[in-house]
Amino acid sequence: MKMQLYGGLVMKNKVKWIAALGLLLPVTWLGSVSTKSAMADLERLHWLCSDYQLPVQGYVVEGWFQVVHVPGMERFLGEQLELSPGAHCVELNDGSILTTIMQRRDKEWHIELQLIAKNIRQAAQYYNRWQHFSNLYCPNHPIGVTVVAELPEPLDIDVSEMIIQELADGLALEPCSVITEDRYLQLSGFTEQLQHKIYANGTAINGCITVVPEAQRTCLYIASPMLYQQI
Repeated sequence: MKMQLYGGLVMKNKVKWIAALGLLLPVTWLGSVSTKSAMADLERLHWLCSDYQLPVQGYVVEGWFQVVHVPGMERFLGEQLELSPGAHCVELNDGSILTTIMQRRDKEWHIELQLIAKNIRQAAQYYNRWQHFSNLYCPNHPIGVTVVAELPEPLDIDVSEMIIQELADGLALEPCSVITEDRYLQLSGFTEQLQHKIYANGTAINGCITVVPEAQRTCLYIASPMLYQQI
């Protein structure tokens, strides 16, 4: 039976680069996702990693806002985002780490949010709440999502480039920036398969794939709209 991947890729391409990593595994077809789907960006990236059988280690959800202070704003933010003034870092029941900052600076409230989650359900819960707030009150500041995967060996530049290209094709990502550094390789671009975007020098960006080889492993960061956190 002929099996196709996202973006029209054929199974032999997928097997080719998985085999190059020494990670050739039995593959179960999960079904394609329409590019017109209303699937949240976090879920779309999650399914991309599932389709390529990338060993996902966790999810990072984060964002920041500046909101003009008016009477009642502190209470409103507390209700909408479940925040309290100050800086807080707590470990949730499932081991996820939630960090929040809510500070008043003159006539504005400064808010920073980050969740480092171990499972997609917890990540989706916070992503949906925070992105809903962003859509209503700060539409130019979409919530960033990153799926973190880890391969059990360092990769050379050729294999890293192959992985990035395969994943970009899977998202139908049109490249607008490629960065090659000693420590990492990164491709950023735009795709209709992801809903939220930012602009850099007038260019829309909503997808970012980064490969970071290390001594004993290789880390992959598949993010939207950009990779917000440092690597």
